[in-house]
Amino acid sequence: MQMKPLSIVCSLAALLFVLTGCNPTTPDATPTAPAATATTAPATEPPTATAIPEPTATPTPIPDTPKGQVEGLLYDSLKLTKPATDSIGIEGVYAFQLETATEQELWLAHTIGIRNFDPLQNHVLAIYEKAGESWQEVTRVELAMRDNPEDPGVSPDYLGEGTVTQVQVEPEHRWIQVEGGAGAHSGVYGLFSFDGTALTEEVSSFSSSPGVGRIEDLNNDGVAEVLLDASDPYVFCYACGVRLVQWAIERWDGTQMISVTLTSLSDAAPAEVKTFNQALIDLAQAGLWKDVLTKLEEAATFSYTEPALEWNLIYARLNGEARQGATTNEPAYPLLAQLFYGDYDAVLEILRDVGADALFIPETPLVVGAAAEGWEPTLADWIDQSVAPALTHNPDLATAYFLRGWGAYLREHDMAAAVADVQKAAELAPDEELFTKSVEFLTE
Repeated sequence: MQMKPLSIVCSLAALLFVLTGCNPTTPDATPTAPAATATTAPATEPPTATAIPEPTATPTPIPDTPKGQVEGLLYDSLKLTKPATDSIGIEGVYAFQLETATEQELWLAHTIGIRNFDPLQNHVLAIYEKAGESWQEVTRVELAMRDNPEDPGVSPDYLGEGTVTQVQVEPEHRWIQVEGGAGAHSGVYGLFSFDGTALTEEVSSFSSSPGVGRIEDLNNDGVAEVLLDASDPYVFCYACGVRLVQWAIERWDGTQMISVTLTSLSDAAPAEVKTFNQALIDLAQAGLWKDVLTKLEEAATFSYTEPALEWNLIYARLNGEARQGATTNEPAYPLLAQLFYGDYDAVLEILRDVGADALFIPETPLVVGAAAEGWEPTLADWIDQSVAPALTHNPDLATAYFLRGWGAYLREHDMAAAVADVQKAAELAPDEELFTKSVEFLTE
């Protein structure tokens, strides 16, 4: 008879005098202690752990180059220490050489990283000059926020390599441009002039979106202007994508940067030029930017020149074309894009496509499923703000009345205000079927 493997194991265990039970039916049997033997093996010492020395922290060597030397000077003077990997803080310094018209060697160094607020860290710009074999700090500026809501100053949360650059505005100064980040998605812009002794802040701006400003020679005179994005990205919400586009201009007048605004002409201007200029200003202030671009065509007929007229034309064209561009490429909410452009014919076409019976209902497709859904009172406010100056300029603008009436319905289903404005639109444009049908629909 063939012996099973388990029996063999038990037999061997017995022959070796192992007292541990071998019963396959009692796997949880408690083992008994082994019997004492005449000789005992010597106890083995447990292995001793070898002590591994802690690695010695070695500072990163500073390259023996002008760039490395300048970066080290600012780093050491600020007593910076690199933040931990899981925290924020200014993490280092970046330097680059400035272009000069002489053999003078100048370098600009600035901090990089995300500033901490506890304790407060502000970013710093500093300029160094090579003096023999050593470096001398010429000037430095701390980018700290000022206690002035209208002019908070240049105070970025984030700076990295390439966010501070040298730009060319005019030849008498060296110009430093700062393009920093702030908060989750905001931007900070600054422009500094350097006269050889001090850095002077000439322009500062903040926007809820990055890409706040840029340098551009708008009139091709060899002196660059600063274009600042003054758009409002919070028409509804930031993520909604609906923006009110607007640009501001800062120009160098020979001694300082001044803001470009639409202004009247001097008494020396011919009467027809004055009339044209005032009409252009009135259209822009009314938000009728489509008409502004049409009006600009008349400027080619004038031979009269004056700085105020030149800058009025530049400002009007810049913003008119920006508003026009916002109506193309599938805007997030076409109705407001056309309204902000002042194209009331395009606004009327959008309203016609919906129709009276689908405009004055809570489920209107002009709101439900669109960017304006959930923002009906805000939409009504934007309509009111936009049509008010347009109606002041042109009290017979029927579409403006109709749109305002629709806004009143959206805000609180104010039927009295809606009917009054829609009826006014129908009186001014009795041949417009949308207006007459809307009166019938609302009065029913």
